[in-house]
Amino acid sequence: MQSEIEARQNSLEFWRNDLPGLKRVRQTLSRLGDLERRLAKISQPTANPRDLIAMAQSLSVGFSVLNEPPEFMGLQELSEVILRWIVDDPPLTVRQGRVINQGASSDLDELIELSTNSQGLLQALEERERAATQISSLKIRYNNVFGYYIEITNTHKDKAPAHYKRKQTLANAERFYTDELMELEKKVLSAQTRRQELEQQMFDDLKLKFCCSLRRFLSSPQRQVNWM
Repeated sequence: MQSEIEARQNSLEFWRNDLPGLKRVRQTLSRLGDLERRLAKISQPTANPRDLIAMAQSLSVGFSVLNEPPEFMGLQELSEVILRWIVDDPPLTVRQGRVINQGASSDLDELIELSTNSQGLLQALEERERAATQISSLKIRYNNVFGYYIEITNTHKDKAPAHYKRKQTLANAERFYTDELMELEKKVLSAQTRRQELEQQMFDDLKLKFCCSLRRFLSSPQRQVNWM
């Protein structure tokens, strides 16, 4: 008991002699938010990306004023991952999509590129095909009936490479497809759905790891840390 009293007195003396430091700590702690409310929300199955960010921000603030590394470094690392992975202003539900930042997963990065820059990818493919065939009027287009296709006017249709497969004949042009174009079409048309599915999986995994780490932290006597 005496040792505890003396430790408390030493803490008080420390802060009394460092009033600027005490002010900085108070300002930092004011950003913790309602920890009890945030903890209650994150433990629910309905916890959403904003709940996860709020709790991670609270923990990051707390870790920033610790005088020594916390015993549970894994929890701190998870908080940093959450703040790095989840977009700054996420939607209320993961089902709305666009929750995870680029850089969190190479697979997700590809789906983001396909779902947001399909026109750019098609333009790049069109330019490559024009250069390879030397047909400057070659076009890659899309319609709801035939999907993606390569269109070459009748004037240049005899220049079509052997790997071009005929898709449709028009009065003044021929439409073709290639294996590469069909593969790109499949990826583009399914990218948004697969992106949402992968984001949901990544979010659920991250939330589970975070909640498990929080439970271990809160149930351990080592959570009492030195704020000096």
